[in-house]
Amino acid sequence: LQPFWFRRGHWSEGRRWLEESLAMDSGATQNQFFRAKALYEAGMLARFQGDFARARMLCEQSLASYRALADKMGVLKALEQLSRISAFQEDQTARNAFLAEAASLIETIPDSIVKADAYTDMAIAMIGHRVMQALYPPEAARYLHESERIQRALNNPTGLALALMHLANHALFTGDYSRAASQLDEAERVVMELEI
Repeated sequence: LQPFWFRRGHWSEGRRWLEESLAMDSGATQNQFFRAKALYEAGMLARFQGDFARARMLCEQSLASYRALADKMGVLKALEQLSRISAFQEDQTARNAFLAEAASLIETIPDSIVKADAYTDMAIAMIGHRVMQALYPPEAARYLHESERIQRALNNPTGLALALMHLANHALFTGDYSRAASQLDEAERVVMELEI
């Protein structure tokens, strides 16, 4: 239900259900994969509500669980989420550490929507405060292009629209206005097709 809660804006309801479920079982009997996923999803919803301390705690627990399960995709998701959270907390040391580990892990994972989405989120975490300082990390642009490539290959319109939007922001930043317009037009077209 987390994608439904997230996309429809039912963040409080989703957090309540997830946190109540997590509180019912300390992990002793619950399937550890589902616990790791519930921790991650509750942390993501907490981030979107601006509760960064709680989000970080939940995602750090999720990361520990995914590590124990040797679940590379889960570890990657938790790392990219933690990089976003620590960027909001202005903890650049932690953000850089999470990004560095995610960057070393992402290349070992086969193409998937999770990998493509992680590329986008890693780019966003990298950009953050640097754009305010008139800097745009070249690695962030590469991550966005990788996300676009994978989203197209896997025919994932939602992820493609998000990647295109951020690529358009990059084009605007570099002064390539025609490319930005083209990417925004395509992103709009993709989103409009989703609504049909």
